[in-house]
Amino acid sequence: MYSLRSALLGSALLGSTLALSLPVAAMAQNTTPAMNGSAIQISGIVEQASDDLFVLNYGPGKIVVEMDDWDSYPEARALMDGDHVTVFGLIDHDEYEAGSIEAETVFVQELNAYFEASADDEETRDYEVLTIADAPAMLTMTGVVTEVDDEEFTVDTGYDEVAVNVSELAYNPLDDKGYMRIRQGDFVKVSGNLEDGLFEDSTLVASSISTIVDQTARLPQ
Repeated sequence: MYSLRSALLGSALLGSTLALSLPVAAMAQNTTPAMNGSAIQISGIVEQASDDLFVLNYGPGKIVVEMDDWDSYPEARALMDGDHVTVFGLIDHDEYEAGSIEAETVFVQELNAYFEASADDEETRDYEVLTIADAPAMLTMTGVVTEVDDEEFTVDTGYDEVAVNVSELAYNPLDDKGYMRIRQGDFVKVSGNLEDGLFEDSTLVASSISTIVDQTARLPQ
């Protein structure tokens, strides 16, 4: 059967060369052809979004991003043509199928939010919890908010708890004003400068904060 998926795969991959990047900690571009199951991080613009897949225009070419192995909620409905996204996932290159990306996490710039697969849907994933940026004191981390104060909150990364100071931001995500309101139990991604030692009695002065949307919270009741 000539399905929408087949049509998108054919039009998206014809004549394109996939530009890869290493997993989160590496960030460097790599044009070496990827093996099936290889980790990939790639950014681009959404085209032809449907319920469970979309075409990613990454500049030199296009590739299909599949979101059909998550849960019963059609995740791609949150995406709109023209959205700027970063996809974290695995190369899916089966014997009888053109190459695509099986998404594990999709960051949508316009929503400033991450959409992640439900942990119950597929095998357990080894996510990079911490990534070191170019500057030695710059840090990006993800975790669960465990405590919230007026200008500081605590994030449990799975390895340790880190205090995050929001005083350098142009807004206060801990108050009751604005779109972003961080509360205990939220899953967040924070980037900023790490003061003092690495985690021991340290404070991360945030330069950016994003909330991460867990798809299990969006299932119909």
